[in-house]
Amino acid sequence: MPSTGRTGGIGFSIGNKGYVGLGTNGSTFFDLWEWDQTSNSWTQKALFPGPSRITPACFVIGTKGYVSTGDDGAGGYFQDLWEWDQSSNVWTQKSNFSGSARSGAVGFSIGTKGYISTGGVTGSFTDDLWEWDQGTDSWTQRANLSDTTRTYAFGAAIGGKAYVIYGLNGFYLFENNVWEWNQGTDTWTQKADFPSTSRELASGFVIGDTIYVGTGIKMGPMFQDFWQWDPLSNNWIQKVNFAGGARYGSVGFSIGNKGYLATGTDNTSFFNDLWEYTPGPTGIHNKESDKNNLSIYPNPVLNVSVVEWKSENKNEALVQIYDANGNLVKNFTSLNKFILNKNDFNSGIYIIQIDNSIRSKFIVQ
Repeated sequence: MPSTGRTGGIGFSIGNKGYVGLGTNGSTFFDLWEWDQTSNSWTQKALFPGPSRITPACFVIGTKGYVSTGDDGAGGYFQDLWEWDQSSNVWTQKSNFSGSARSGAVGFSIGTKGYISTGGVTGSFTDDLWEWDQGTDSWTQRANLSDTTRTYAFGAAIGGKAYVIYGLNGFYLFENNVWEWNQGTDTWTQKADFPSTSRELASGFVIGDTIYVGTGIKMGPMFQDFWQWDPLSNNWIQKVNFAGGARYGSVGFSIGNKGYLATGTDNTSFFNDLWEYTPGPTGIHNKESDKNNLSIYPNPVLNVSVVEWKSENKNEALVQIYDANGNLVKNFTSLNKFILNKNDFNSGIYIIQIDNSIRSKFIVQ
């Protein structure tokens, strides 16, 4: 990135563009930079109009990115919410976050809803979850995380479910647990623990139906290990170490079947580098059926494909299809079988979810 190295900034993607900005290297920043995957080039975008900040939450809905919460590095914490429109390159202030002012929260989106959870202020962390409706510009509190309060965790969403992984809890102990939140039922379920050292300020991204996380810090030691977690199988697999070295406070995003990590610090240097990750054979996997008895064939979708699942329920099921950024692209009901038509989708990776419970991935080429 052709700007100052930093830690604790924001990172997100829209289409084939990645975005990195804000953060600190002792001084805080207002800038936002766009990286074009096709040309491997950077362009500066409109300056962030709110107060500069560290470790805010961010999420994407459609072609708009959102930034909220964070701190100024001098004891001030924020509740403001800002929207950046990719098409107009304009920032617009929206309704303030309804939770308490905080830093180190996680942000994610499902459909047209954005979410902020956990985080806190010095000595006081949270476990609440708040939902922002893009259509009404209003906040609603949802079910609290079913565990201790925490900050500096990692958060992501796949389909209609979201995940909060590790972090620093309210007793200044480090967590390695994983929690799944179901949007349809507003309930939390504990999943398989992260199998390595607990930590905070780690980074990661989602590719298809798989989460990748790594780096981070615990008290003094910093990490460069990198891990893959499949929510469908609930299995963790260690991958090749992050090639940029041990660090924390970096940002991550994904574009298509590639993941990216940028910036961060090792307490000696503040980085402005960008690294690309290509999954191995166990990453993007073309399963034609899975343990949930949901099958998609052929997969990838070359023309038309059949989607079917086993169900004893005679009623129609709710079918939701999300793109790789978590945007809801189709929403309908069906018995236990329907047809996917390639012409209805752009090329990319999609998640099908049935009745907020079973799900699988398909690829449109």
